Amino acid sequence: MKLHFEPNLDYQLQAIEAVCDLFRGQAVCHTEFTVTHNTADAQASLGFAESDLGTGNQLSLPDEEILANLNDVQLRNGLTPSASLDSGDFTVEMETGTGKTYVYLRTIFELNKRYGFTKFVIVVPSVAIKEGVYKSLQITDDHFRALYSGTPFEYFLYDSAKLGQVRNFATSPQIQIMVVTVGAINKRDVNNLYKDSEKTGGEKPIDLIRATQPILIVDEPQSVDGGLQGRGKEALGAMNSLCTLRYSATHADQHHMVYRLDAVDAYERKLVKQIEVASATVEDAHNRPYVRLVSTHNQRGTISAKVELDAETAAGVRRREVTVQDGDDLEQITKRAIYQDCRIGEIRVEKSNEFVELRVPGDERFLRLGESYGDVDALAVQREMIRRTIHEHLDKEKRLRPQGIKVLSLFFIDAVDRYRQYDEGNSAKGEYAQIFEEEYRRLANHPDFGEVALDVPAEDVHNGYFSIDKKGGWTDTAENNQANRDNAERAYNLIMREKEKLLSLETPLKDTLREALKDDTLSIPEKFADQREEIAKVLRKFAGRLTIKNADERRSIRPRRAVLQSPEFKALWDRIKHKTTYRVEFDNEDLLAQCIQALDDAPPIPRPRLQWRKADIAIGQAGVEATEREGAATVVLDEADVELPDVLTELQDRTQLTRRSIHHILSKSEYLADFKRNPQQFIELAAQAINHCKRLVLVKGIKYQRLGDECYYAQELFDQEELTGYLKNMISDTTKSVYDQVVYDSDIEKSFADQMENSTEVKMYAKLPGWFTVPTPLGSYNPDWAVLVEHDDGERLYFVVETKASLFASDLRNAESAKIECGKAHFAALKVSESPAQYRTARSLDDVLAHS
Repeated sequence: MKLHFEPNLDYQLQAIEAVCDLFRGQAVCHTEFTVTHNTADAQASLGFAESDLGTGNQLSLPDEEILANLNDVQLRNGLTPSASLDSGDFTVEMETGTGKTYVYLRTIFELNKRYGFTKFVIVVPSVAIKEGVYKSLQITDDHFRALYSGTPFEYFLYDSAKLGQVRNFATSPQIQIMVVTVGAINKRDVNNLYKDSEKTGGEKPIDLIRATQPILIVDEPQSVDGGLQGRGKEALGAMNSLCTLRYSATHADQHHMVYRLDAVDAYERKLVKQIEVASATVEDAHNRPYVRLVSTHNQRGTISAKVELDAETAAGVRRREVTVQDGDDLEQITKRAIYQDCRIGEIRVEKSNEFVELRVPGDERFLRLGESYGDVDALAVQREMIRRTIHEHLDKEKRLRPQGIKVLSLFFIDAVDRYRQYDEGNSAKGEYAQIFEEEYRRLANHPDFGEVALDVPAEDVHNGYFSIDKKGGWTDTAENNQANRDNAERAYNLIMREKEKLLSLETPLKDTLREALKDDTLSIPEKFADQREEIAKVLRKFAGRLTIKNADERRSIRPRRAVLQSPEFKALWDRIKHKTTYRVEFDNEDLLAQCIQALDDAPPIPRPRLQWRKADIAIGQAGVEATEREGAATVVLDEADVELPDVLTELQDRTQLTRRSIHHILSKSEYLADFKRNPQQFIELAAQAINHCKRLVLVKGIKYQRLGDECYYAQELFDQEELTGYLKNMISDTTKSVYDQVVYDSDIEKSFADQMENSTEVKMYAKLPGWFTVPTPLGSYNPDWAVLVEHDDGERLYFVVETKASLFASDLRNAESAKIECGKAHFAALKVSESPAQYRTARSLDDVLAHS
């Protein structure tokens, strides 16, 4: 299979032009320099023992002209012009998948064609990228020779054992391209680049490179530079480059930006496809004492670990990361009896040997980083993921193979030996390979996929690409030393060498800014009318779907002194400021009957399951938005060996009912039969149902009593407690409100405030601040408004108003409706005067005035 390269893609040509035009006005150069071998004898006589002519780059263009060219390029590409030429670093931003490597390789030939530059060094952050660039040079060789009339060029991978290539790089008159990892150049004390060598005629290789004034091309500079320490950046600076061209999709330092094709541009030009993500999550599987080691730490001599646990929360059992130390009791931390007698033991923080000792009843476990105890069977989850991927793969292959498109699916795994194992040189299939072949054979027999799967044996359609040791076996490595880098390089050589073969079919293997853009009604100042399309294009990038509050619009809201200190507001406040306490009377038999009925009406208990979801990812400058789409599926996981917890104790802790009452509810309910299906989920749903019934019964029988005269919300709190809001949700220039501005949470609140401002009968009002609360069995309740109404005859009425879109209790959430009932009972209990404040729920001001 031979890959074809399209030479006329406009966005790639624009990126190439952006760099080449930096040197517009530069004469074609044929500079000569001398490479010498210094010896003591030579220095004593003629000064040089031998000399060779070589060709290097030379820039004759003054900085002023380069800066002018740079500004022209930047304006042409819609970028902010640089004020000065403070460095020779120029940045090209190209989204992944748009041909960044092709662009900078072709830029080399274009720079040579226009200006005669011949020496180029490509610096990459890793062995993987180095091999990828080298493979790109190989497969574009014929393409570039044809495109540039057979211009001779040579390319090589820098190898410290083959330093003669560096001398050839320096002396050859042809285009020379050296590809090197930053790891081979960023350590002066160990890298051979900085040492004298006979292979280079006695010269330091770095001196030969420096003499050529190479153009540096940095692939992924954010990784090459070396972070805050900047060893990579320092090494680049030592090369005496003519200039540095930086290519990446995610620059940490933009330097002089000359071209940008970001994620939004690439997406809108349809250069990259919309992303589809499928996620697999295990749900409702909290029936074992689960512990996973996340990390270990030693901070000022204090040894600790971060672990993931299934902890009790207000919303039920949730998976949480917590910090633990030696001796910690996990039952106390999680507040779950299922962790009884589970404790943390020794914590080891030694690098590459981190672990946590977990002491469980009758056993001890040592968890390494990422390892877990008590989780659902990991292989069951992984089998489902492998099965799902094979299904998706075969489905795509069935649709795309007739179009000549090869489908590849990739698995990332946690350890090599789970795919392939070695014993005295003999290889054997790991558990993942076995699972893959079992599931592939099963799906190959499916009527939907027989035509694309049955003709190839399962063992021939998968393979692995891993670091390779000297014996040819696969191994786990990181590129943290030379041996591991060598292993990795063997793997990347294999992958890249077989790239064409792998790809061959023969191988089995909304707001107003947004609405204006949408409706094409965007208003532009007249002086910018000619640039309307360009402005709209930029705005579309930023008009994402995320709602973000603007910190610049946040305002501190102060009370209006004239209203706050008026006798009328004092009269209103005196009628609502007092605090209450409550007690509850209820019929226990009625409560138990309601609980039994609630359990019988509850939804079935699901088994622990693996939930698949698909989502389309929309990319925008304002962020990334995921929209779930059709394709969700559920796979039931078997947990037959789960130890059943003490359900009476668990529900007693969660509901505060007696064991006798809980026993009566469960024994009379048909729901108990679901307990064994998923004990933890049963306990959570049963507790929710019982607590729901308990809340309703409590509210029905609640009685409020006003506390003593000294227990009230002081009027001074309006001055002492800060209130803030955002202009977007704020009514300004009010005249009747106790605050200068009114902060609203909904459209109905905004409408209600406007109606009060415009009504002649409303004399003053207050949006009650968050610190003004009423105690209820369901938590604190903050009413909406306090209102003073004065009729034409002088009669004054005082109201506390809760604004709702509907006045029907059936339309409100149960907790919301219950809090409103508590609010009515609270204000009715105050009785501070002959004309107490009346509590109302209202959709509009008319609902209040109609009953006044």
